[in-house]
Amino acid sequence: MRTRNRRGISLFEVSVSSLIFAGILLLVGELVSLNVLASVKLNSKAEGLTAARFATESIAADIRSAIGYGDLYASNQGTSLRNEFPCSTNPFITNSKAWAPNWPPSIPVAWNYTQKLSADTLIIQRPAIFIDKRNDPRSASNYSPGFSTNRLNGIPTKFAVGNSQLENLETVIYKLFPDAQRPGEYKLYKAVLSGNDESTAGQTDFNSHNMVTEPVLIVRGIVGPLDPTNLNGTPTIFRYMKWSKTQNAKVEFAASPFVDPKEVSAIYGVSVDLEIRRPDAGSGSTADPKFVTRIGIHTEATNRLRRAIFYE
Repeated sequence: MRTRNRRGISLFEVSVSSLIFAGILLLVGELVSLNVLASVKLNSKAEGLTAARFATESIAADIRSAIGYGDLYASNQGTSLRNEFPCSTNPFITNSKAWAPNWPPSIPVAWNYTQKLSADTLIIQRPAIFIDKRNDPRSASNYSPGFSTNRLNGIPTKFAVGNSQLENLETVIYKLFPDAQRPGEYKLYKAVLSGNDESTAGQTDFNSHNMVTEPVLIVRGIVGPLDPTNLNGTPTIFRYMKWSKTQNAKVEFAASPFVDPKEVSAIYGVSVDLEIRRPDAGSGSTADPKFVTRIGIHTEATNRLRRAIFYE
């Protein structure tokens, strides 16, 4: 009785099986890669959206508390212009013991001495309010939890300079700076200069006034919006809304590198636009283009405390 010859799997069958298995592995690997890419981009987008919302909400809150833009201590006469900060008649600058030793800031980035209202610089001023240090938890040495609330807390204040009583104002400046670590991107910083300290009745420390804090980083990764006529310029993130001079109506004019000082008093609000680019967290300045995502956000805010609007 003859037996049949038995043989194993042929080389051709092994090759076909290997190709099929490799194809399956390649497909699974691609699916995993796409899943990781989608997850990273989603996280980057969420992170960027959170940062953009924080920035716009911070700006909007400051705008709503403002009573004016630029430097309200200016007279728009001679070299004292309302659209510039600090103006030549600003009492905190002219007093050598006030802001002068601390302006302009040099940490973490160097600021120019003169700042102007523009598409990349927002300057607002708001009232410095009275608060009794004994009611202020931020005053570690004077705060007294059991002390009765001073009824004057929250009242806007004035202070004496020579024979004049000037309105006590706090200045907030938002300014764009190029990001040296990420070419083509910008960082938004916020500087706060407090008004004269009127926190204790009958006592001021105008002569020892200092900046409240060093400028703080609000958001980074800003890449737009850009002016269509200058795509290599600085992003135009601020646009100013004003009352029309010829019509009794609100109008909006596009942001420009220069705001006419005679129109500053007519501004009643600001439109803020941010375009933010977010790479994956670990890529730094060499982000893989596959992981980069862009987020755009727009908001508008008007100052609640409005003075009589007029053209100078």
